[in-house]
Amino acid sequence: MLEETGRRPGPVETLIHAEPANGITDSQHPVFRAHGATYEGPPAEKNESDRMEWIPLTDVRGMIDRREVVSSGSLVGLLYVLMDEAIR
Repeated sequence: MLEETGRRPGPVETLIHAEPANGITDSQHPVFRAHGATYEGPPAEKNESDRMEWIPLTDVRGMIDRREVVSSGSLVGLLYVLMDEAIR
């Protein structure tokens, strides 16, 4: 996270493990949640993203509905967090 965003993550927890291409490969990927982040400087990797911003969790469901988030890896983690927050 540090080299892509310039921010060092706070405490990190493993949420789940998911297979992004089930049936094609046998490769489980861990999905993590960082609780906060501290800015340390500009990103080292200039080509990783064209835009970075912090988005409130309350905005995420609408972004998914509008197809602003379509990456399966991102969706798995975000939907898990939304579900977890809803049952707390």
